[in-house]
Amino acid sequence: MAKILIVEVMTTRGVISWKEIKVEELQNLRFQQENIITVKPEEKNTIKRIRFETIPAYNVNKKFHPKENGWVGYIIEIDGIRYYIAGDTDITEENKKVKCDIAFVPVGGTYTMDSKEAASFINEIRPNIAVPIHLYSPYKFNNVSKTFCC
Repeated sequence: MAKILIVEVMTTRGVISWKEIKVEELQNLRFQQENIITVKPEEKNTIKRIRFETIPAYNVNKKFHPKENGWVGYIIEIDGIRYYIAGDTDITEENKKVKCDIAFVPVGGTYTMDSKEAASFINEIRPNIAVPIHLYSPYKFNNVSKTFCC
């Protein structure tokens, strides 16, 4: 997690959600327990009028993000708009059921779905807006834009 984000959350008395095993690390950074919410896949919660749910995020045919680790993506709902931040994931049975207005979908291909898979996924869940994430070079962006956007 970026140190800037941690400092911002700490100075605004914000709340951060994290996997259970990372709570001790956050406490070592002087987060108060009441400002830490642990999450697991397929949970729903509300923090300060912001609703969110967790969607399992894992690889299907890769070893990098096994389902057993319990990592998640998020659907965050603010003012009736549902944002899906997929995280490091492939197309899964769970995320194919996501209903959202705006989807942030990984297209990197090494640790996540690639641009062709992401395009297929977007066509399946059909958000109003799709934003490719996990682009690591200008070359990859040009390649992804040809597949993902049109």
